[in-house]
Amino acid sequence: MLELSTFYSVVFSPDGEVLAVDNEDISAYSEEELTRLAEEILSEKKEEGMKERLLYQRKDKGDYILVAFLDNTLMLESAGTLVSYTLIFGGMALVLLFFWPIIWQEESWLLWKKKKKSGSTGTAWS
Repeated sequence: MLELSTFYSVVFSPDGEVLAVDNEDISAYSEEELTRLAEEILSEKKEEGMKERLLYQRKDKGDYILVAFLDNTLMLESAGTLVSYTLIFGGMALVLLFFWPIIWQEESWLLWKKKKKSGSTGTAWS
C-alpha cells in the first residue's frame, strides 16, 4: 500500500541553526529538500505561502522558529481534473443545447409538411 506523508516541519533556533526535521519515513521530500525550502522561507521573511507544491507557514515561537509544510499535490491534481471535466462536459452540453432547437425545429417542420401534404388542417402540434 502506498503511503504519502502530507505534513512536514523544520525547526530552527533563533540564530538559524536547524534543530529538527520532521519527515515521515515514507516521504516525497527528503530532509535536505525540506531544509533548503525552509531556509529559503526564513530568508524571505514571509509568514505563509506556497513553495513548489507545498503550502507553508512560518511561526516564531520565541525559543524556536517553526516552518510547517502541507503537501498540496493531491488537491492541485484534483482541481485540475475538475477543471478538465468541467470544460469537456460543459462544452458537450453547450453544443447539445445549441443544436437541440435546430433539430426540434427541423422535426416540427417535417411533421407540418407531412400533415399538409395529407390534407390535414391545423398545426403540427394538434
